[in-house]
Amino acid sequence: VRLRVDGTSKIDRWSNSSGYINRVLLGTLSGSHKVETDYYENTGNAFVYSDIVPLGDWLAYYYNNEDLEGQPAKTRHISSDGPLSENNGDGSPISGIQSDHFSSKYVTAKHLKAGDYIVRGRADDGIQVLIDGKPIIDRWKNGSYKEDAVKVHISDNNGSDVHWIEVHYFENTGESAI
Repeated sequence: VRLRVDGTSKIDRWSNSSGYINRVLLGTLSGSHKVETDYYENTGNAFVYSDIVPLGDWLAYYYNNEDLEGQPAKTRHISSDGPLSENNGDGSPISGIQSDHFSSKYVTAKHLKAGDYIVRGRADDGIQVLIDGKPIIDRWKNGSYKEDAVKVHISDNNGSDVHWIEVHYFENTGESAI
């Protein structure tokens, strides 16, 4: 995959891979811009998602399996006007995703100043939380709606206070909430 914004290369991974997600922070953008995404498929299933969301908003990837495997069946942008929260009850999180036996991955980049934080996650069933690729919460098992909390120290990222946060979730059966 390659990504260019106004002719400037932002992602250049022109090689074979399987399900790898590339991310880049674009900085402040306003007005109109030309965004170009190129990709090629060597063998197997072909898929590409190219989304731009505001800093602090979430991009959600939904899978019709419990293991975040294969290609996402759906994606959606979730505006960040508070904590990440989806309560689907007995229903589906989005059209095209089954009500049971699904998983989702939520990704955002946020400004977090260096310091100590309490990270809380609640889910029915499994949840994982990663900050800059490091697992913070890892409860990937069936269970009722339960909260996990952990104290973490966040350091600046090469002089930047922007950090990537991922939340992984799976729903077995019954009610779905994260």
